Amino acid sequence: MYSGDLDCKEANRMIPGFIKRTLNLEDTVAFINHVKQCKACKEELTIQYLVFRGFDEAVSSGEYNLITKLESEIKDAELRIEEKRRRNLVAFGISILALAFVMFVIFVLLL
Repeated sequence: MYSGDLDCKEANRMIPGFIKRTLNLEDTVAFINHVKQCKACKEELTIQYLVFRGFDEAVSSGEYNLITKLESEIKDAELRIEEKRRRNLVAFGISILALAFVMFVIFVLLL
């Protein structure tokens, strides 16, 4: 798990994990933020994407505009991140409500 800003070397190490969707949420956020700001790493991601996914994807799906497909995968990753954040927020809210309920019950029982 990575915390903080990525440098290019760290971002390049994460490219296979991003392509295979094996990065955890925190790493995916850091990776996407870096790639959006770093032209060199975006180019390296594009090259590796074409190598890892390109031929198989093009043959099996007939999709030959792989740059568009890569952009779509980046957007999908951003959507997964937002979905995960929303779920975490809901879970946190439910936990707070449950704790408040338990405290209320204890307070009522002590009266």
